[in-house]
Amino acid sequence: MKNRKKGNVTQLENEFTQTKTVQAHRETKYKKQKKRRIAAIVAISSVFIVGLSSNLVKNTQVIAGLDDQKVASAEELKEVEQRQETLQDEVKKLEDDDYIAKLARSQYYLSQEGEIIFSFPEDNAAKTQEKSKENADTAESEENQSASDE
Repeated sequence: MKNRKKGNVTQLENEFTQTKTVQAHRETKYKKQKKRRIAAIVAISSVFIVGLSSNLVKNTQVIAGLDDQKVASAEELKEVEQRQETLQDEVKKLEDDDYIAKLARSQYYLSQEGEIIFSFPEDNAAKTQEKSKENADTAESEENQSASDE
């Protein structure tokens, strides 16, 4: 209204025009307040949505990590069970006196009466490989035990 050119039109200064002007002013004020409230509600909702979304993403990542850990643990369990079966078979074999005697003769060159032992280079190489394999298995089992202790 202020930008209008003053010309031939004059504004009446009566009670009706004043009430209409006040009413129009109140309506614009109400619309501004309404927009502010809506903006505040949208801002607060956005903060909650962003917070919940970030928690959802973090939880999804944690679940994926736990799934990977579960798969790795399952594989390790299979290996341990196989190793346990092997060791149980070895224990059963070690309960047999004939097997122990055969083992002592082959690994430690013990002999029975009247028996002569011949050592070939291939036997020494095989024996060295077996010892290195046993040492590696022992070191691996110690590492697994120390890791499970932690």
